[in-house]
Amino acid sequence: LRIHNSLIKERNLFVPIDPSSGGITWYCCGPTVYDAGHLGHARNYVTTHALRRMLRDYLKFEVQFVQNVTDVDDKV
Repeated sequence: LRIHNSLIKERNLFVPIDPSSGGITWYCCGPTVYDAGHLGHARNYVTTHALRRMLRDYLKFEVQFVQNVTDVDDKV
């Protein structure tokens, strides 16, 4: 599995922090829900779900996934 590193514009091999544990912890920023839902929200959920299932079912990692939901308008 290779992950695109947008900071250095390269694809890097995915290596868990502790490869011996067989687990991955993943924090993902969720939507800011002060307005109506849109296709961008759905894209986030579909891609994270697909990647999480691939990590769990195909690559056999134990995945602990956490996603927040913000209900405050950050344009204040």
